[in-house]
Amino acid sequence: RQLPWQTMMFAQGDRWHRSRLFTQMLFTQGIDAIVLALPSPSGAVENASIRPWCVAVPIGEELYLFEPTWGLPIPSQKDGGIATLREAKADPNVLRRAKLPGQFEYPVEQKDLETLVALIDCDPFAVGLAMHTLQKSLAGENRIRISMDADRFEERVLKIDSKLSVRLWNVPWLSYLYNESLRDRLTEQSP
Repeated sequence: RQLPWQTMMFAQGDRWHRSRLFTQMLFTQGIDAIVLALPSPSGAVENASIRPWCVAVPIGEELYLFEPTWGLPIPSQKDGGIATLREAKADPNVLRRAKLPGQFEYPVEQKDLETLVALIDCDPFAVGLAMHTLQKSLAGENRIRISMDADRFEERVLKIDSKLSVRLWNVPWLSYLYNESLRDRLTEQSP
C-alpha cells in the first residue's frame, strides 16, 4: 500500500516494499529490474495468486538474483559472486545453500523455477508520453531515468529466458490508487 518514497522516508516496510524501493532506485539510474514470482501451489498464475520470490537484474544475457528478505544477492555456487537464474535452474545447490537445517527453510527450490512470472515494476507515470518527453529534455550530471518502454523491456527479458511469463506488476498501480483514494478521503473530511 505504500509507495517507494514512503518506504525510504519512514524506513519501514516489508520485503516487497523494500524490493520496490530497490527496483525503483535501480530504474532511476538506468538499470532495469524485474520481480520474479512463483505460481500459487495450485498452479494459478493470475496476479492475485502468484507469490513474489526475488528481484532479478538483467545484465548481458543473465538475470542476477537478489533476495529482498535478506536485502542481499543470492550467492553463486561458482565464484562467490551473484547467482543467476540460469545457474539456479541448473544447479539445486544454489538455493539449497540458503537453508539452515533446523533453523531456516528457504521456501524456494530448484523445481519451483520451472514456471516463473516476471513482473515489471513500472511506475504508472513512467509509461506515459509526458515522462518520455521530459526525460529527453533532462541534461547534465543530475539526469535520471523517469520513463520506460515496457514493451521493449519485455522483449529484452524474453531474449534472456523465453520461458518466463512477463507482465506489468499490478502492485505499483494499486499502491497509487490506494494513496490517491486515501488523499481524497482525507481532503473530504478536513474542515
